[in-house]
Amino acid sequence: MAETEATTLQALAQLAALLDGDRALPLEAAALVLGIAPGTFRQLAARPGFPKPARMGKRLTWRRRELIEWWEAERDRQNRAA
Repeated sequence: MAETEATTLQALAQLAALLDGDRALPLEAAALVLGIAPGTFRQLAARPGFPKPARMGKRLTWRRRELIEWWEAERDRQNRAA
């Protein structure tokens, strides 16, 4: 197997693990779950009403379930406003 293919398979396995269950996600993984860039995630995280992070050691983490619930509520709010 080529190195690039192995790297791709590893990335897909990590993504599948992120999408399974209610995990505590570091910023980069949380952004990936929402399909946005880490910089955009930081901007959203500064907004009132955005899920609050928890500290795990030196890292901030967000609960996947809370992020998905917020994302869906925000989408619904924007749809009602349109």
